[in-house]
Amino acid sequence: MMRDKLIYLTMAVFCLAWPLWASATATATPATSPQASLSSTTHITGKVIDANGDAVIGASVIEKGTQNGTATDVDGTFALDVRRGADLVISFIGYQTMEVAAHSGMVVTMTENTNALDELVVVGYGVQKKNW
Repeated sequence: MMRDKLIYLTMAVFCLAWPLWASATATATPATSPQASLSSTTHITGKVIDANGDAVIGASVIEKGTQNGTATDVDGTFALDVRRGADLVISFIGYQTMEVAAHSGMVVTMTENTNALDELVVVGYGVQKKNW
């Protein structure tokens, strides 16, 4: 009985003290500090259009090698914070994926990928009946 209480008390102290100990021993390195990451990033804006000059709505704009990305809006524009000197990978179904150097005010013209369009087949058929 006394042994069980001692075990519970030890576990409670450990659980309560662990967050304090972990936060006291954690140190920020220059590569992960907010100041370092802010100074090495830049805010870019741009527009994605097709060969006719029409906006490509919903195109993926991703910083190469990361999961940092966004999608173009109804005007084909995007805004993104990326590392300085980063490359962007821009893709959309029916268009060739493009890799371009990131800079603000960029306009990217997507070219159609006619081979990919031949591979897409949508088939829908069937009957649904409602039972009231």
